[in-house]
Amino acid sequence: MENFTNTVRDAGTISVTRRRVLRLPAVINRTGLSRSQIYRLMELNEFPHSARLSPAVSGWDEGEVDLWLNNKFNERDEAHAQRVVEMASGSLKQIGATSCGGTSKRGGL
Repeated sequence: MENFTNTVRDAGTISVTRRRVLRLPAVINRTGLSRSQIYRLMELNEFPHSARLSPAVSGWDEGEVDLWLNNKFNERDEAHAQRVVEMASGSLKQIGATSCGGTSKRGGL
């Protein structure tokens, strides 16, 4: 779709950002979600909302969709890291329990 340019002037500096608009087929392709899942998540405010570009055309900001995807993968990575920490912590507790409280098999030596 077309690029839209937004210019912001702040304290003598000029910042230019470009927005790319994604239509529904591109959002479906990029996210792997179905049309109904996208609209359901939008209703729950869990997915970026589309913007009405004309009476018959809506589109999504590419950056917002990419940010949503990045957040989903970051959540997954954080959950995985937490599971690894919990597993390691549990293993250390098991090692401590078996090495400190056991009896000797050598028979009194």
